[in-house]
Amino acid sequence: MSLDPSITADVDLYALLSVTRDSSSTTLKKAYRKVALKYHPDKNPDDKDAASKFHFLSLALETLSTPALKEKYDRMRDAQAERIAKTERLGQRQREMKRDLEEREMRANESKERHRQEQRRLDELKEEGLKRRKEMDSQAQASDSSQDENLVLIKFKLTPGSKITETHLEHLLSSFGSIDLLRIKSSSSSMTRKSAIVIYKERSAAQACSTFLADPSDFFDQDAFYKMIRSVVYKSETVNAPRASAIAGAKVQATPRLDISIEDKLLALKARIKESEGETA
Repeated sequence: MSLDPSITADVDLYALLSVTRDSSSTTLKKAYRKVALKYHPDKNPDDKDAASKFHFLSLALETLSTPALKEKYDRMRDAQAERIAKTERLGQRQREMKRDLEEREMRANESKERHRQEQRRLDELKEEGLKRRKEMDSQAQASDSSQDENLVLIKFKLTPGSKITETHLEHLLSSFGSIDLLRIKSSSSSMTRKSAIVIYKERSAAQACSTFLADPSDFFDQDAFYKMIRSVVYKSETVNAPRASAIAGAKVQATPRLDISIEDKLLALKARIKESEGETA
């Protein structure tokens, strides 16, 4: 026994008769009579579809009243309901997958944007660091150049029994100008060979000191240190003390020319020293 072609899974016969799957045969008949009166052609003369509707109600009653037909109809309806549910689940899963994909894409875009911002910040910091490095190098070069112009390196050799201290040298060499730093270092090869590093506050003082110490022969009898001098280095140029070097057997080098103003300062310094000798006498 087969279902009438007009009975499909899309038609809800239970809703049409206002009954349930568990309704009895009696209940089905009562429900049919009630709905049939409503759609009877005699009561709906103006409705051209009344006859077909009334006929369809008869098919509905026959389907639900016949166990075999009812079973086929119920299986057909259940299969359709399962397909609909499966489609809905699939649709829900697809929607969830789509939403998850969109969220991942959004997080990926946010991560890329953060990475770009961080990279931009790193580039800015790198550029700023390079700029500051250049500025620091420039300042360091200027500082080194300035310090080189104010620095005098004096190499000397102690005579037997003699001792030269930083305090003693500062007393002697501060007459040329204020001293920022003075240090005495020993040679690694000999304890008698020393080097005095003198940094003046002003370049003119360093020039005056290096020029004077290049030939301190007129003052050998004033302080033993003058006889110990072997060379003077100023602005990376070595100037040997002529007479002192001759005594030590060292090679004599020419003294560099200085501005007239520096020579005048030296003459004034020598004059003050001689005046001091006269007062002492």
